[in-house]
Amino acid sequence: AAAGAVAGPGPGRPWVVDAGAQAVVRLSPDGRDVVLRSVRSIEPFSLAVDARSGSVWLADPLSNTVEILTPDLSTTRRFTGLQGPYTMAVSPRDGTAWICELDGGLAHVTAAGTPAVPPRIDLLDGPTGVAVHPSDHSVWVAEQDGDRVRHYTFEGIAIASTPLEAPTRVAVDSVSKNAWVTSLDRGRIHRLNELAQPRDSLAFASGPIGIAVDWRRDRVWVADAVGDAVLIIEASTRTLLRRIPGIAEPRDVAVDLTTGECWVAARGEGAVVRLAADGRVLARVGGFVDVVEVRLDPGTQ
Repeated sequence: AAAGAVAGPGPGRPWVVDAGAQAVVRLSPDGRDVVLRSVRSIEPFSLAVDARSGSVWLADPLSNTVEILTPDLSTTRRFTGLQGPYTMAVSPRDGTAWICELDGGLAHVTAAGTPAVPPRIDLLDGPTGVAVHPSDHSVWVAEQDGDRVRHYTFEGIAIASTPLEAPTRVAVDSVSKNAWVTSLDRGRIHRLNELAQPRDSLAFASGPIGIAVDWRRDRVWVADAVGDAVLIIEASTRTLLRRIPGIAEPRDVAVDLTTGECWVAARGEGAVVRLAADGRVLARVGGFVDVVEVRLDPGTQ
């Protein structure tokens, strides 16, 4: 399409973690330039953004360290003591973060770095994915080593759980309240209802990791890391709408609800790719050593 026919970027601010360079990076809204870059003393593997304040959370499971940064990266809160902090989700209700601990728990932490209420959920086996529903603030957890997906209230009370082979990541549809779950090891994409009852198991991907739901457009985006492709699925019909090939080892995806665009962390090519809502490649920025996650600050604060 001609340049004039391509929608402009939304107000969101894309953030990326480059574990190999020990860096957190903010990209321009058009996905073509690096705006901010900060090399950390930790090796961040995971990233979360608080839409209320714009603060950025980084987790390093090797040093058991979590950092909380301001949007301009000028102020840092750092705390240790978690056991393998990994993927995270910030609650839009109060800015607290739920943090997967690879050694078997889900920590709940305030923006000041102190324990929240409840402080944690224990007795989990290798949780690797967590998502918070934007309206009821309930928490979904993908328990990879335990072959289970769990659903909790914001207060940490168990709602439901279901056996599921090697779940990797989880995302939630804020309208239907369905949870969408990837399994890297099994090459499956699952849909669960609010009570964690399995509804569909889709074989569109070879080895999916990251997943994001665009509830406004009835779309689910999936990073098929093994298949070197990004998938667009129609949520209501579970139909594969498009496979975007030629993206090397995409590990993570984030969707901009304003524009419908998808941002992809392409680990295999050391790049972040910005895709239009229909899957067209709009921009690529490279030069990363080991890009593993991408998140969007919607720019509402």
